[in-house]
Amino acid sequence: SFQPAALLGMGPMAEPAAGGAHFVLGRLPWSWGAALGALMLVLYFGRERSILHRRLVERAFWPAMYGWIALLVVQQPFWDSASAYFRGRNARAAVVALSSLFGCAVYSYNQRRRMASRVSKATMQRMARTFAPQRHVETVAALVATARLAEVLGDTDGEPRGLLAGLTRELWEFLTGSYLLAQGRVLAALQECRAAGASDVLYVFNSGDVDLPHLFSAAGTKAIMGLIQELIPSMDVVTKARLIDALHRQIEFVNSNHLQATVADMISQTRGHDLTTLKNLIDEVGDYYNLHRLVFCGLSPPMRTVVLEHIEIEGRALREAARQSGVAAPRKILSDIDDTLFSSGGRFPAGVDRRFLRKE
Repeated sequence: SFQPAALLGMGPMAEPAAGGAHFVLGRLPWSWGAALGALMLVLYFGRERSILHRRLVERAFWPAMYGWIALLVVQQPFWDSASAYFRGRNARAAVVALSSLFGCAVYSYNQRRRMASRVSKATMQRMARTFAPQRHVETVAALVATARLAEVLGDTDGEPRGLLAGLTRELWEFLTGSYLLAQGRVLAALQECRAAGASDVLYVFNSGDVDLPHLFSAAGTKAIMGLIQELIPSMDVVTKARLIDALHRQIEFVNSNHLQATVADMISQTRGHDLTTLKNLIDEVGDYYNLHRLVFCGLSPPMRTVVLEHIEIEGRALREAARQSGVAAPRKILSDIDDTLFSSGGRFPAGVDRRFLRKE
């Protein structure tokens, strides 16, 4: 019988009731505990727009889930026979607590991996010379804002931290409330830079010293999104691609109307060949945060409809213009090479393509 309350000192260890199939204070059949844990995982992975994917809820979900799994394990008969050092209520409670801390560290580590975007790297700066006709000029206001934002974000280069370092940072930010202070400092820096000119803010957004995914993770507020929306008419496609990728990676994106509205506005206010370039740049991320996921998984149905209608209208206009000028309309070739390169050979479940040997 699964007895979480007794294990954590909330009641005496009781003998299993006859049948062992009823909830009793301090006692729950082990199979029910395992089924409850499995149900929570199904709910988490089954629907991205569920409440379990809200930032604060998910921050608590994984420590609780790791602790729950440990709670199931330490009450198995093999646990007492496995090691004499972890017997007794206190030792088991310590194992559960350590497992919860490990879950917190894993959450922090995975979040930093999620924020590691190729679009925010120097490769996008090289693309800017090709796709963006306007260059962002350094000014005193832009350099000051860049330095202030880099200071707020701390010593981060977008790469995932280790488990211990990530856990320490998460606990420190929670205990000190530094994330609330960071939001105000980010907004103040951008507003002062905006007062100097729109081009100054665009320089900041294209600076390699400002990690945009982490910036919006720290301060993706409605006020900052409103400032970005004001700047959309002045943006080039590279700036839009960087901002869209950074916003798309936020854990709150699928549940945040102001984040989605900002992305939808940037796409809807891009036309002609610039829209084609923007779509291609969004697909340059090198992971699954691509255009398809953005439109069909990230955006809400109303915003998805607006974006798809805009893409269709602009696509038809480009094809018609190409037809009238006698030039063949450009085509984008999609090729899924995973099966050929990694999963061929016809061996289930890896792949069914028998024309090539495995991994050839």
